[in-house]
Amino acid sequence: MKKNWKVFGTSTLLAVTLVFGLVLSSAFGSPAVFPGRGNSNPFGVNDQTEQPQMQMILENESKYGFAETVELFEQNVAAAGWSVVGVYDYKEILAQKGFDILDIKIFALCSGKYSAAILELDHERMVSPLMPCTISIYEKSDGKTYIAQLNAGEMAAPFGGVVAEVMEAVAIDTAAMVENLIK
Repeated sequence: MKKNWKVFGTSTLLAVTLVFGLVLSSAFGSPAVFPGRGNSNPFGVNDQTEQPQMQMILENESKYGFAETVELFEQNVAAAGWSVVGVYDYKEILAQKGFDILDIKIFALCSGKYSAAILELDHERMVSPLMPCTISIYEKSDGKTYIAQLNAGEMAAPFGGVVAEVMEAVAIDTAAMVENLIK
């Protein structure tokens, strides 16, 4: 008899998946690939096992102050043939809500050739939540400016195929956009 999983609903499937994961975890131990154990280092190397982890986010210190980094970055994006489809000034957004934070702008970037290569294919469209590419420029309390971005090449590698190929090219392009800005 063929089972139709749609009748169970999303929450039931999520619960089954969670229970299955807990059973596997208790039987075989927690996998070392979960980053940061206790959030101690969620995006890098797990110091407790010394096993390299996928670095999900790349953060680099800028050679410049915030305003100059933003200006030079926007020039680099245009020179690379990409588009800025949105800029989110979180300092301004949160100031409207009564919060005072250090400068941070999050840039939503798009390259038509890369977006089309993924979005024209039905199965690959599922990675659309990773789009557009985002790069953040922000200040920290140390007075320095930083640039952070998703490590697109590593994040997409498990998908394989077109997604991995396209995202590896995206990673190369976006790294070039910040290369002359970082220390």
